[in-house]
Amino acid sequence: MMEGPAPEPTGKRTPKRPTRKAAAVPAAPESVPCPDWLDGDAKKVWAQVIPLLEEMGVMTSADSNALARYCQLFARWKRAEQFIQQYGETYPVKSGNGTVKCFFQWPQVTIAQKLSITLTKLEHEFGLTPAVRMRIEVQSSGEMSQEQEDLFQQMLWPFGDPSKSPGSPPHA
Repeated sequence: MMEGPAPEPTGKRTPKRPTRKAAAVPAAPESVPCPDWLDGDAKKVWAQVIPLLEEMGVMTSADSNALARYCQLFARWKRAEQFIQQYGETYPVKSGNGTVKCFFQWPQVTIAQKLSITLTKLEHEFGLTPAVRMRIEVQSSGEMSQEQEDLFQQMLWPFGDPSKSPGSPPHA
């Protein structure tokens, strides 16, 4: 998780708060197959999400287990929400004579709330929320930006231009 306040979704920044973007490692374009063990609803979620992640350049086969968990949890969350829509959030508990004593919350309400929190964390990991996408900058074709190139050179050669350093290897 990133530290600090969440970025403003409008993209408007004052001079005091410059925009910062972290460079993500570009994903190699590949088609990641859906795991066979996902249930039918989770496979539908996979089919919806995988094209978005591949288009964003953030999906590789290394991410397939995390995405499978996301899809399965999303399908489970959806079922809990459908139950709540059908039966409401609470049910009455009646006394022996049939009068309502109190109301209890269905377990699906707590299940949906906990799954929602977990799903939000996974959505942040995959860049599936607007605020997180503002922080992600995916480079195309693996090239470094000038800023990254300068930082790289400073890390390798902290005393200036490597071609002018005494004892530096000759350039080919």
